[in-house]
Amino acid sequence: MGVLSLSPNNEESFPECNYYKGEVTIHIPDEKCWESQKEKSKDLENKNINKENQKNNNSNQILENELKIDEKLEKEKIQNEKNFIKREQENKNLNININESKNELGKSNSINDINNYNDINVSDQKYFFPLVGLINIGSTSFMNATLQCLLHISELSNYFLYEYPKDKGFLKSNCKNTPTKGDLSNAYYEVVKSVEKLSKKEIKFSYNSYAPTEFKKILGKYNPQFSKPESNDSKDLILYLLQTFHEELNYFGDKVIPKNIPLPDPTLRTNSFNYFTTTYQSTNFSKISQLFFGTYENTIKCSKCNTIYYSYQKFEFITFSTYNYKNIDYSITKGFEDSIKAQKLKGENQYMCNKCKKLVDAELFTKIIEPPIKLIINIDYGKDKINSVQNFNFEHELDITGFLSFKFDKNVKYKLSSICSHKGVSGPSGLYVTYCKNKENNIWYKFNNSSCGQIDNYEINRGDPYLLIYEKI
Repeated sequence: MGVLSLSPNNEESFPECNYYKGEVTIHIPDEKCWESQKEKSKDLENKNINKENQKNNNSNQILENELKIDEKLEKEKIQNEKNFIKREQENKNLNININESKNELGKSNSINDINNYNDINVSDQKYFFPLVGLINIGSTSFMNATLQCLLHISELSNYFLYEYPKDKGFLKSNCKNTPTKGDLSNAYYEVVKSVEKLSKKEIKFSYNSYAPTEFKKILGKYNPQFSKPESNDSKDLILYLLQTFHEELNYFGDKVIPKNIPLPDPTLRTNSFNYFTTTYQSTNFSKISQLFFGTYENTIKCSKCNTIYYSYQKFEFITFSTYNYKNIDYSITKGFEDSIKAQKLKGENQYMCNKCKKLVDAELFTKIIEPPIKLIINIDYGKDKINSVQNFNFEHELDITGFLSFKFDKNVKYKLSSICSHKGVSGPSGLYVTYCKNKENNIWYKFNNSSCGQIDNYEINRGDPYLLIYEKI
């Protein structure tokens, strides 16, 4: 049987038995050709079968891998549930320790509700704004200015006047292992009590003044830096006082963090933050921490693997440096804008990445996650204070919502309440003066050692603020 083809392309079908007659190619397949074609068809069929088998094998492998993944996820889910139950039990044990401390404090009736850690109810307290000067007892304007800032924080003064006397015995025993053993808080209590008494005495055409001699003696006893007959830095003093007062007034001073609480994974934000707040609050609670301490959130991003690590730390005040802004207008808002910019960690400051297992370049971002009730800002003018900035605009009202790492239900705003101003060149030398605003009449008062009196806003705004104290609205 022959097949006639006018196309030479079909010659490929039977290449072994081609005969040419004129321009027409006639294919005459013999038995050998048929066998050859059968073999080719069989090979093609086998190839198709192999492809189908391979496809089925791949599908089975994919299904098997999916089953392994599901099994792995299920195991991780079960393990996470076990870890959750374990953490819940650990937190329960931790809360038991906190409740035990609360029960111990119940007799003193000083803390209405420790769980409301940053909630202060002062509706039943009298507003405290003493118009009393502090006598300079030998290069102590830095100390007098710092004390005036603290004295005019009404919540703190009311605590020392009404709560501290009832808790003094308990706190004295609780802080027996601290370096100062409660002596500095007691000395400050005497200052507040004396100033409060003098503020009730009326003097025509003048104001009373008080000499904090005993407080200066106790202060110098425990910190020789402040015992010298020379001026010191009010920033250093307010930091020392806040930290020492917190140690002495800490209701949980004798408590320790339970050792069975596992460290959190630093790449998990919620776990890291909960661990920090739980462990901190279980061993720290004082009127100082309640009023002044805020919390920073640090996020570090590895430049190699892009892993983000979270850590947290408490702060007493914020320092803004102005010496990089010579002859440029500066403001507190500008300081916050600079503070949230990325810091490069490289060279000697490289970060140890747990995932990369080596030191790496990284970026550090620092933002406030828990703003304090009383926000203290220190202005660092550097060595050349006179030429540091052309114009320093410090806001009387401050909105820091955009600079926080956590979105609150409402904007976080502050009002300026006190200013510690430094007169003179940079450094501890010079004169320190305090300005405080009376919330009841919205009038500013100037406290310059033993003298005090009303001033206008012009003098406030043209000063050189060194410490600014804002209170949350």
